Amino acid sequence: MNANVDKNIYVLKYYYDDQQGYTLSNNDYLTQDNYYKIQKFAQPYGQKWFKYIGIESVKQFPISKEYLAISYSKISSQKDELGRTGILDTYVVVMPASQYNFLIAWNLRIYKTVIKQLINENMFINKYIPLSDFIRITSKIQVSISDISYYPEYYSPSTHPQIDKIINRIVKGKKVILTSSFQSNSTWHKIENYFNHVLLRLPYKIRSNISYTTFCLSNNESTQFFGIPSEEFATLNSFNKDDVFIIP
Repeated sequence: MNANVDKNIYVLKYYYDDQQGYTLSNNDYLTQDNYYKIQKFAQPYGQKWFKYIGIESVKQFPISKEYLAISYSKISSQKDELGRTGILDTYVVVMPASQYNFLIAWNLRIYKTVIKQLINENMFINKYIPLSDFIRITSKIQVSISDISYYPEYYSPSTHPQIDKIINRIVKGKKVILTSSFQSNSTWHKIENYFNHVLLRLPYKIRSNISYTTFCLSNNESTQFFGIPSEEFATLNSFNKDDVFIIP
């Protein structure tokens, strides 16, 4: 990536093509190594996505010392050439790590709202955008109260010891797995709220280095911190019980 462009945002599309499979869009501004990392890590890990149509996942991971990527994936009803549904529709925002602490002021739900609107308007795709322009445009996007409200029951004093343990493990570089029973798309918001609360309480220097996935279907997920439905987690064999936090 161009080292002289240190205050720009770059958005890529990661889409499914019947002939080529999952394909990452334009790579003119990426080094080959960064391109391959995004190609390998941008989408959440797992199979049987057709069981979770409509669910959205946010994933963050570093691609170099200077840059990180945050991807937004939605499990769609699109069918592949064999008629199977559950295709992942993914957009990836590449940004300088130095700018991350400004952007994390959004919680995950605001991030998803903003990115979805930019996608719908086909803005920024496959080109560098100055950070100042990105901020100016996204600050005008209307965000509903439901996008910024937290779920107070998940921030009661009884949850704090668990969240403190999660933060402590992340700071020490240990894996953290959040799991909860999946009943509907809306129930997964409680997992997102845990992610929000943890990310905003992490020390400044750690926020841009952490890798996380809010929704995946494999405990072999590449990120340090991830969420997985207990129905899927129960079918997976290799895990350390100290890594697992059950969200009621």
